Amino acid sequence: DHVVLEHAFYDQDGQVVKTLKTLEICDMGGRTIATRQRMQKADEPGEWTEIAVREVEYDLELRDSLFTLSNLRNPRD
Repeated sequence: DHVVLEHAFYDQDGQVVKTLKTLEICDMGGRTIATRQRMQKADEPGEWTEIAVREVEYDLELRDSLFTLSNLRNPRD
């Protein structure tokens, strides 16, 4: 299913700085995705940031201008 279970981030010296771990995997919208992930710094094991996905939508029609540098800096409707 190609869901990342764990991803380590390294500094220039090859030392692990952060780790992203997948805690829950579910099927949503006909696809298998990570629905709960935790990012944790190597030097602060008691602190983390958690990402939770509660719903998804796929194959949305998005206009090309949505991702221009100008629009990303100053979003317009």
